[in-house]
Amino acid sequence: MTFHVLQADRRQSMAHPLHDRPAALTVLLPPGGPIDDDLGLAWTWTGENEPPDLVRTVDRIRVFSARTREVIDAHLGRADQVQWLPCELQVGGNTADGGWAVPHFPVVFDVLSEELTTWGPSGLPIRWVLSKNKCQGHSVFALHGVQGQTIVAEPLLAALLEAGITGIAAEPARVDR
Repeated sequence: MTFHVLQADRRQSMAHPLHDRPAALTVLLPPGGPIDDDLGLAWTWTGENEPPDLVRTVDRIRVFSARTREVIDAHLGRADQVQWLPCELQVGGNTADGGWAVPHFPVVFDVLSEELTTWGPSGLPIRWVLSKNKCQGHSVFALHGVQGQTIVAEPLLAALLEAGITGIAAEPARVDR
């Protein structure tokens, strides 16, 4: 199966944090494990137009509209686990409609090719390559140590495009043969 790196379109404006918080949002969104606390996630949209369905933030957190969540939820693979964390997106000082949420992946899956991935001294991937075998049963996931990117299977990307989801950009992911 083909996989893609799904990101917010860099040509779009960015959303900025509404409240002061730690610069390292990985403290707020730790890899692995469900998040039970209300994190008070909130951003303000800086664009002149309405925000797209996938909003790019200065802190590289993914912010999805309810429309996007519906498409993703309808195409989850048997092994996928996504926890949707509610968040606020303000536009012009008012809270935007759209049921905005941040995807959190409570399980960090071992989906990388050990042989083909280049690993840094910290143990995090520098140049990662997916293992086709390890990705079986997945349609959407994030990689440990790679912030701001979501990996999606080809059928899910096609469904997002067919649904007219805005603000997305995708490029092929490196996958072993």
